[in-house]
Amino acid sequence: MHHICQRIIKKGGDVPNIIPNEAELEYYLSTPTDEELNILKEKFVGCIEGAATATGCKATYKFADHFYSALMSNNRMAQLFEQNASSIGVHIDNDLDVILKYGGATDMGNVSRIVPSIHPKYYIGTKICNHNEGFTTASGDPAAQPYTLAISKALAMTALDIYTKPAVLKEIKEEF
Repeated sequence: MHHICQRIIKKGGDVPNIIPNEAELEYYLSTPTDEELNILKEKFVGCIEGAATATGCKATYKFADHFYSALMSNNRMAQLFEQNASSIGVHIDNDLDVILKYGGATDMGNVSRIVPSIHPKYYIGTKICNHNEGFTTASGDPAAQPYTLAISKALAMTALDIYTKPAVLKEIKEEF
């Protein structure tokens, strides 16, 4: 099972040599399937309760009422997008190390459970990862715009293929 735990200490005390009366952490848990998320949540609760017992502390926790499912990418639609992108000179990197390094979670996972979906990520002329200030600056740089336009064209071409080729739409739906 591949899972991701992102975390932040929201409250942790004011100075290092005094144990705080209260500490607060926030975690984002992510797994490939909703079933695996339930298993990870059980293990996570065990860690919280075990740490509280071991330190003589009291722990409370709450899971969000709504969660984001992992993205379920439609392979046929992705293949079509890759063909279109390649036809206009976009390099598609299928190196697993690159994908994992620049991968991430998306709230589009819930949408992908209702309609066939893809969520292409693409190079914008920088190796800076998204979700940080440097990426925000890079994405607004004029040097990033040709990459974005090329991907937009490939997406538009993919949409046209889906709308104008009933056999392709049928394959996408069958896979879904």
